[in-house]
Amino acid sequence: MAIEGFSEIEIREILSNHLTPSTAIEDPHRLFGRDNMLKTIERSLNSEGRHVFIYGDKGVGKTSLAKTAARLNNIDGEVPIYIPCGSNISFFEVIQYVGREKLNLNSRLSGKSTESNLKINLPGFSIDKKI
Repeated sequence: MAIEGFSEIEIREILSNHLTPSTAIEDPHRLFGRDNMLKTIERSLNSEGRHVFIYGDKGVGKTSLAKTAARLNNIDGEVPIYIPCGSNISFFEVIQYVGREKLNLNSRLSGKSTESNLKINLPGFSIDKKI
C-alpha cells in the first residue's frame, strides 16, 4: 500500500498507534456513540440492588464498554478488577480471581496483613468481609 509522503513503516506505526481492534478501549474519549449506555450503567451502579449485564455479539465492544464504565464509576481511584469470563470459567474461579486481585501476592507471601474489604452480593449468596 502506498500513500504519498509516507513509507510502509510509517504507515504501520501510525495504524498501530491509532487502531487497536484487539485491545479494549478504556478511555471514554475514544469510545464513540456509547454515551447513553454509559449513563445507563452509571445509574444502575449507583442504585441499590441493581446489576449490569453487558451482552452482544463478538467484537461489538462489550469489553470496551465495561472497562470504560468501570473507570468512569470508580470512586476509590483503584484500577478496577477485570475478570475475563466465558463458558469455561466457574463461579468459584471468578471469586478466586477477585480475591487474588484484591489481596496482592506480596502481602500474601510476606504474611503481613493489609486490610481490605471484600463485598459480594448475589441472590442467595453474600460476603462482606475485611480481608
